[in-house]
Amino acid sequence: MNNNTTVERHEFMLKIVDLSIGCLANVAYYRSGRQNGHKLFRGEPYSQFNANCFFLVHLEWCKLFGNENQEKHHWCKLVSDKEKFKTGLLCVLDYDDDTYTKFQNKILKVRNKLVAHQDKYEKIYSANFDQVITSVSYLINYIYANEMDGIPIKDRYNPAEAYEKYYRWGETFWNGSTPEDDPENKLKLRTVKI
Repeated sequence: MNNNTTVERHEFMLKIVDLSIGCLANVAYYRSGRQNGHKLFRGEPYSQFNANCFFLVHLEWCKLFGNENQEKHHWCKLVSDKEKFKTGLLCVLDYDDDTYTKFQNKILKVRNKLVAHQDKYEKIYSANFDQVITSVSYLINYIYANEMDGIPIKDRYNPAEAYEKYYRWGETFWNGSTPEDDPENKLKLRTVKI
């Protein structure tokens, strides 16, 4: 593998990890705005924010796990041992191939029919977001354990810790606090001149 190929693979891995973390963040933000299956607040901007997070979960998950022939960032375009990855994925989800395909098709249907094309549907049911978290977390951990091949990564994400952080930030939003109120966020906020 020449140096350009190594750099491209490294950048591709980082993009997949970023998409994965974005998916986890949107599940956390979506869930932090709900209680017992219902939105904490109705009306704008709360309903739109909650819906946007719901939509982004589906979009980002499909980029990573959707149709392998159509998705630019599908896991199979990165993972060296596809059989090992798929076997492990099915194991952590506690799915067989048929159950996984139904799960995948449910998310694809929401993305294709509701998010992307706004087709008219009587009712569309989303997949279980616990399984979204599990599959995305597995992908991140698998990349770190099996695909890094000596590539140094300064900041490795722990998916569970990332989810908890984003959930806490979502709660901060929903309870009316500002990002400045979160001590972890104070260090990251900066003024941007436009």
